[in-house]
Amino acid sequence: MQSKPRVVVDSYNLRLKKGSGIKTYGLSLLEALKHMQAHTALLTDRPMSSGDPLLSEVSFFDERPTSNMFPRLHRLIAAARMLKSRKAKALNPQVVARAERPFDKKDGYFQTLYNVPELFDSANRQFAVTGMSTRVRLPSEVDIFHATTALPVIVKKAAKVTTIHDVIPLRLPHTTLDNKRFFHKLVKNSIKRSDLILTVSNASKRDLIELFGVEESKVEVTWQSLPEQPVARPEVEQATLRAHNIESGEYILFVGNIEPKKNLGTLIRAMAALPGDLPLVVVGKRAWLWEEVMEDGPRYLGKRFRHLDYLPHTDLPTLYRHARLMVFPSIYEGFGLPPLEAMAHGCPVACSKLTSLPEVCADAAAYFDPYDADEMYGQIAAVLDDESLRQSLMEKGHARAAYFSMEAYAERLGAAYQKVL
Repeated sequence: MQSKPRVVVDSYNLRLKKGSGIKTYGLSLLEALKHMQAHTALLTDRPMSSGDPLLSEVSFFDERPTSNMFPRLHRLIAAARMLKSRKAKALNPQVVARAERPFDKKDGYFQTLYNVPELFDSANRQFAVTGMSTRVRLPSEVDIFHATTALPVIVKKAAKVTTIHDVIPLRLPHTTLDNKRFFHKLVKNSIKRSDLILTVSNASKRDLIELFGVEESKVEVTWQSLPEQPVARPEVEQATLRAHNIESGEYILFVGNIEPKKNLGTLIRAMAALPGDLPLVVVGKRAWLWEEVMEDGPRYLGKRFRHLDYLPHTDLPTLYRHARLMVFPSIYEGFGLPPLEAMAHGCPVACSKLTSLPEVCADAAAYFDPYDADEMYGQIAAVLDDESLRQSLMEKGHARAAYFSMEAYAERLGAAYQKVL
């Protein structure tokens, strides 16, 4: 049994510029592997110039890679290669001074970088047409290929571990824009072709067993870790609040993409019943089917509705630390990271009592039925009016957040890996 596993992780969601929870999961995974002292490689899919090593490296990190001057031709060439094994090229960055996280080797998240141009998109296209997975050959052997989402990619001579976060497109089809038939086919294939399935809550594990008949022993719940979020100096925090025109302790906070399953519309209606002028600060990008919510905000709350688009990760801790209350009304979560982030920063939490949230938040949150605006209002008002309840939630929140430390996550991940090593 090898004490330091050799693990290659896909960059499918890590490459997102404004990824939310699923990108955070990937970053936390890399951090855990670093904590475990694993030999970690990243498998990427960027277009690259061939030939000159200098231009190959530069084109890898370029936002507008010159190798893709003829995108249609490039896709046709990639399609012609799909049915064959794809050979990954090792890249050892030497020239580029600094790259975005986590692709900068100086951050220590990986020791090796492998690239197959257009790998993930071409693999999905091949799978949609033929039902076949794409095989990848690496220059060096690894023990585990950890796919951070359902991907029709196999790394030769490596055990495959796949994280399936949730099955929301099947449980709540009206809340996502996914092709449900393709999603079902992809998850089913991932379960079949993986040696081990990881998921982020017992609620998600139950869904996988119920909907796909997967053997319980093949699914391990590792949850995930709470990423470290450095606290800024007080004067910097005050500058951040001023920049967003909000006052410390004088707002209710919502964090999450604006999409149907986050249930922001019900929170807006509950907030409208609150007396006074306490604003609702919404932090999240417009994801899909957001138009009605963004109309309801000003309609019900007027100037009390404040929308801040996707924020730098350095600003979010400040907003958590200075909020009167964080409310998370989601109707379905595989894990649900924002409530834990709020708890870690001393912010009391009120949240939905459905799916994974009671499992994750335990006794550290005030719960409500997310479909019931009256009950939601009642719990929000109770926390705002009862200082002893607020203090109790804050204290329990700190303890609950500690349960999801990086050390604990790395231990759970290492134990799960032992099943396939």
